[in-house]
Amino acid sequence: MIINQLNSNFSKAKPQIFSVLPRLGNENMWCNVYANIFYQNSAYQFNSLNYTYEYSLVKNLNFIEHSFIVLIDNVASILVPIFQKDNELTIFEPAFNNQIQIKKFTLFLNLFLDQIALFCSKENIKKVEFLKSTFIMEEFSYVSNWELAIVKFGAKEALDQYYVINLKDTEDQIKSSFRKSYRNLINKSYKLWNFEIGDQNKPNLDNFEAFRALHLFEAGKETRSKITWNEQLKKLQNGSGLIVSVKDRVSNKLVGAAFFNITKDEAIYASAAYKRNLFPMPIGHGVQGTIINYLKKNQLRFYILGRKTDSFHETSNKEKQIEYFKSGFTKNIVRKPRYIWNK
Repeated sequence: MIINQLNSNFSKAKPQIFSVLPRLGNENMWCNVYANIFYQNSAYQFNSLNYTYEYSLVKNLNFIEHSFIVLIDNVASILVPIFQKDNELTIFEPAFNNQIQIKKFTLFLNLFLDQIALFCSKENIKKVEFLKSTFIMEEFSYVSNWELAIVKFGAKEALDQYYVINLKDTEDQIKSSFRKSYRNLINKSYKLWNFEIGDQNKPNLDNFEAFRALHLFEAGKETRSKITWNEQLKKLQNGSGLIVSVKDRVSNKLVGAAFFNITKDEAIYASAAYKRNLFPMPIGHGVQGTIINYLKKNQLRFYILGRKTDSFHETSNKEKQIEYFKSGFTKNIVRKPRYIWNK
């Protein structure tokens, strides 16, 4: 395990500055550090990482988590999510609290990457994917210490693109970026159905259970484990998740819903389910209009609709249709680098 290797190495230093603890079993400590990081990426949330692990474990039994908390002088200071699938590692950019000294953070990065190199050699790791936590936007356009360190490690840059709404824009600016037909479709959607927001203050647990049942019914089978649904329910209850429910105006029965991961900085469109016979109608348009208004009102910074596909990856017709739908809500395509090391 990476954690044991790091602690063994760090303990040799005199005086000892760093030590690490596993994420699992230390939820309060993880969440306390997360609450004080500069930009809160939803992928680092405790329940998001639980979801990622459980969702991925069903697809690959060789999926392992190595995520840990770094203590600097016995103070929890840095979060490092890491996952392993067979002989490949995915390492998230270390996220640190606002009080950490950059000199100590840089020292940790160098020691950490030295140990990753040893782990790769010992465990025959063939590929490492290093992720960055923020997009390339005006306020995050600098090259971070993390990027400098992993380039020195030998990783090569790859750029992903995402559809992102900048919620600092005015309401008129946001709407002007919609596809021409979408304003009318959103208004039509509002006339056809009732839309309800479920959040920490009013979670609407009955709607969440109806969403789960609808997802299972429309899919015709269970596509995810019950544990992943329970993690989303926890997110809804602790304020790191939202649900937009769509109700029939006459029967008040749920006919669709979408779930979103949320932090103080961003929201991400996570999953959705709708009655299939309503697909030709603008049911999803009303959901997007509702969530955008909510996020704008609550002063978040970014709404991430999803990743833009490229010509290097195969894309199914369903994925193309979903991307076409999402791309109609913004003309703003933002780059996000990741770095790949291959043995």
